[in-house]
Amino acid sequence: MSATLTWQNAGLGTKTGTTVATFFTDMKTLMDSKAADANFKWEISASSLAGTPYYIWCRPKSGAAGRILLISWTGAPAGNNSAILDTAPTTTLTYICWFPSGNAASPSNLTASSGTISGDDTNCTKCAVMGTTTSIYQASYQPGYFECEEGILFLTGHSGTAQNYFCMAGNLAVDASDVAYGISYGPNGSSTSSFATGILPYVSTSVSAGTSGSYIKCNYSTQSTGIGWYHAFVPTGSTTWAGVPIGTSDILTDTSNSNAWFCPVQLVSNVTKGGGFPIKLRQMGWGPQALSQFTVYSTTGPVVAARSVHTASTASSTGGTLWLTNFKM
Repeated sequence: MSATLTWQNAGLGTKTGTTVATFFTDMKTLMDSKAADANFKWEISASSLAGTPYYIWCRPKSGAAGRILLISWTGAPAGNNSAILDTAPTTTLTYICWFPSGNAASPSNLTASSGTISGDDTNCTKCAVMGTTTSIYQASYQPGYFECEEGILFLTGHSGTAQNYFCMAGNLAVDASDVAYGISYGPNGSSTSSFATGILPYVSTSVSAGTSGSYIKCNYSTQSTGIGWYHAFVPTGSTTWAGVPIGTSDILTDTSNSNAWFCPVQLVSNVTKGGGFPIKLRQMGWGPQALSQFTVYSTTGPVVAARSVHTASTASSTGGTLWLTNFKM
């Protein structure tokens, strides 16, 4: 059985510019500010902020195995390492990938066609796309992240708009037996404000890591060019249960009794015929409309039960917000 995760929220950090370099610099500054906070379990052990490829390399503070790479190439690399790429990466896109067995203090061979990247690349999930810098880090967008013991969700957000952009990596999927699996998840510049209306649209064609598609890579099954994972059921539309604002008609809240509910996100493979929906996102799913920046629902005492991935200080115009929960769904 998988452990129950506890999500932490770093909030939004300081912004110094809109370039690839400033995006990675600002994200590193924010993560470094949490290095001494025992509630945060990840740290940056290596980074490249002065030239391509730009990256930050995250490892557990505990010294355990597992590495997360956030990376962007601003020029074509000499080689496309098959451990993380199926094809040449698109320049200025930000990618994320997960090395569940990784143990190196810094990555290697990021511009080579082969060679170990993390010390042990076993079951690495290949690159997924956060988005292009001009979209995800435009003016007024700030860096942010959520993390738990087994993964990180990176985001950029604007306190004056419901849109924010994200990607995530770690052991953040579970099967029907509650066994955890690694994923790299990138919606390719789609905002979480579209989470309930097709942020992860299903496609039947093969997905090559390094392209600009919206997909999840998961080590539930053998990694190959043709495997991607997508929302099995999407509550699309403004008149469905996920599009109803909080109130008496909202099926996800009971405001008179201060109750809220959250629906798991089931995933389907785009190549496994008849495979059903064997995995779902781990302790994250659709929830009620977020009424404020990083809306929180709490249990008794100081324990946070759920947090919305919503960076605006005003109410979202749609329901179906992405939520991270400190309990299993």
